[in-house]
Amino acid sequence: MNFDFDATQIRQLLDELDERLRAAGIAATVYVVGGAAISLHLPETERRTQDIDGITSEVRLAEIIAQMADELGLPEGWLNGAARPFLPPIPADALTPPTSPGLRVQLASLEQLLAMKLAAGRARDRGDIVALANALQVDPDEAILLTHEAYGTDALELLTTLEDVKSDAHALIPRRPKH
Repeated sequence: MNFDFDATQIRQLLDELDERLRAAGIAATVYVVGGAAISLHLPETERRTQDIDGITSEVRLAEIIAQMADELGLPEGWLNGAARPFLPPIPADALTPPTSPGLRVQLASLEQLLAMKLAAGRARDRGDIVALANALQVDPDEAILLTHEAYGTDALELLTTLEDVKSDAHALIPRRPKH
């Protein structure tokens, strides 16, 4: 079965996870990146995703995620941290758990999402790059700078080259008039 979650479904799943964490007395934070974060930030794009890329430091979350998959007929890994190796440094407070049981959802910023998509350099990310650049009102040079600042030279070079980022940014993001 193929799953494509929209913003409403993502919110519903995260709300259900919150309820289960509260019932279990667990406090956790999930830092959401990728397509799910774009969908939640920009619901007007009607962006859909096959999973929720989410980073957490709470190990007990895995069991509840697996239970939800079994009980709700979700795919295994519907919420997963597979994107972690490709992320720029995350904000220091991104994984701070709430003070009481439940789920705290932190979304990667639009700037970080644009940097991630440009660094990934995948053809399937082109629509996301355009949508994010439009939402941020950035031109290609600003997008390149955001990407470089998010990753730094060394980390960026592990994923792609700065030349590839420049090429994609100039090919996909329109120049904006200077005010």
